[in-house]
Amino acid sequence: MRIAAVRGPVVAVAAPAFDNRLKDDPEYTGYTPRVISGRMQEAYLHLGGSQGDVHWGRYARQWGPALFDGLLISPTAYSTETIGATLRVWRLRLESFTGRLSDSDSLAAVPVQRWLIAHRLAADLGRGVWLALVETGVYGGRGAGFDPVLSAPFNLALLSDFNDSPGGTGFNGFLGADLSVPLSRSVRVEAGGFLDDIQVDDDTLTDRRPASYGLSVSATRSFARAPLLISLGYTRVSALAYRNSFNPELRWAQRDVGLGRNFSDYDQVLLRAEWRPAQTWSTVLDLSYIRQGAGDFRQIFPPDSVLAQPGQGFLIRPVHRMPGVRITVVGAPRPGVEIGAELGATRDGAGRSELVAGVRLNLRADLLRQRWGAALPALLPSTDRGWP
Repeated sequence: MRIAAVRGPVVAVAAPAFDNRLKDDPEYTGYTPRVISGRMQEAYLHLGGSQGDVHWGRYARQWGPALFDGLLISPTAYSTETIGATLRVWRLRLESFTGRLSDSDSLAAVPVQRWLIAHRLAADLGRGVWLALVETGVYGGRGAGFDPVLSAPFNLALLSDFNDSPGGTGFNGFLGADLSVPLSRSVRVEAGGFLDDIQVDDDTLTDRRPASYGLSVSATRSFARAPLLISLGYTRVSALAYRNSFNPELRWAQRDVGLGRNFSDYDQVLLRAEWRPAQTWSTVLDLSYIRQGAGDFRQIFPPDSVLAQPGQGFLIRPVHRMPGVRITVVGAPRPGVEIGAELGATRDGAGRSELVAGVRLNLRADLLRQRWGAALPALLPSTDRGWP
């Protein structure tokens, strides 16, 4: 259930969900020994204006190209509370938010407190071209509290970490960029990437640490007469991405679920065809091929003696190959009623074939006016759903 209250520039949203699939989800860390499981999917207060917005609460975000989950900010992890703001000036948008992450070594007398930061400066370069510069990171330490220096949107957190952060506070930062360019009225190319770490020193034989990074590239072609939308994309995340060699607890994750991607040391090719026979109906076909190496950002960072060996940067053996296919049909037979069905087949890392099937029904109504199908207002800035 999703409840929204709107009054002028103020929006309040609550979306409680009762979902017993959470009891079997290994990535869900809530309380499951009960008959009914559930959580707050969304719960936030948003104050918007023409020049900016302020928000406080939890909701899913997607930064970057839309074909894949965002490399640094995506809806992969269960949403968590953050506070932030967006500033819009001319063709620029500056977005920033910060929040508390789950503690590491929480059973210790003084647990490792962890905090996240995220800043994005997006620029409209004209003719439909968008460029965004992104900085994210996680910082913390035993008893470490909120650090406004690292969260300030006009500071470069990497420099502030060296010059201004108090002793005992570690920082694992990421720098990234996203680009969206229309090549014609029907073709758009998008690309994104981030850099986690590169080898700078070259003093010893072990100074051969491979770079840790992630990248995505995709192209989309629309056929208006069909109407059909075809997208082809490639993405990869290196083996050492999202973790930190000095502070293992500063991995880019919430309760060990990735804040961007939930896996590292893998790549994927994805072909998607979306057909809209009517305005309220769509059919999507996905063909995917994934190669997954043995690297995992939840593992302890390997020593330099291991990293100096070949084959440690990407697709560490053994490598599993997982093809997959999925078809999804979504439609609205009448206002306020949406139905959907999904059928897919894939091969897991152990080589076993799996079949996935599901159906869903969504109902929407304006309870105050007692009518079905009432259109909900735009509850979030479009910048939190991908591109501005």
